[in-house]
Amino acid sequence: MSYEIEDQLIERITAPLRRLHEHPPAPFGEAEKAMLLHGTTIGAILVNQGKTAVAFSDGKVSMGNKPVHLAYRKIVGIDHHTVMLVSGSPVLGLAYAGALKTYIGFHEDTSGQKLSARAKARFLGRTLMGGLHFMSAGILCAPILVTFDVREKKIPRIFSLGPDGSEIEHTDFATSGSGANIDAALRQIWRFDLSVQDGIEMARKLILTTAPGLDSYSGGEVSIEVIDATGKRTVHT
Repeated sequence: MSYEIEDQLIERITAPLRRLHEHPPAPFGEAEKAMLLHGTTIGAILVNQGKTAVAFSDGKVSMGNKPVHLAYRKIVGIDHHTVMLVSGSPVLGLAYAGALKTYIGFHEDTSGQKLSARAKARFLGRTLMGGLHFMSAGILCAPILVTFDVREKKIPRIFSLGPDGSEIEHTDFATSGSGANIDAALRQIWRFDLSVQDGIEMARKLILTTAPGLDSYSGGEVSIEVIDATGKRTVHT
């Protein structure tokens, strides 16, 4: 697919988001920010010598410091090999996930080729960058993208993205939202040679034990997805 056609495709898919981006909200005060819904802890780890990724999240969505939902699913299926984890604004997160899903489907249907992991992350970063003004208003979205790279490296890859569209690839693990304490715990206990089952149990324990003990913003129902060469699958917790 040529760059010109690619740009036209992106313009078409992101049109609904551009309309949202063109009408930025005024900066919110502290009281208004406290009324915004935000999702909390999300994360992903590589296990099984890097052949498998385990993506996980808590189920809490809060308004300020007050939980308003404890079973919100913040892991969004994008395609057979890809999930996006949402922290920050659930509404913005779902909008960006929907745009990415449409982009992948359009691209692969029209070109007959699978997208690389890097191309998926690049598109997501580009759409996030278009909403920079939301940061000044206090509305943030900082997703994690986990995908098995069927096009190039043939391994699962983890990308964390900032609200400004900045992108970092992780070769061990990534956390976002209010998961700073979980990130610190992972630095102590994560190993590249963990089995898939051990990775699943670690993710579950991090949410159920570490988070409530150290992070008052985390908690609720645990969601876990495993991503490898066979695709993504939900782990029932």
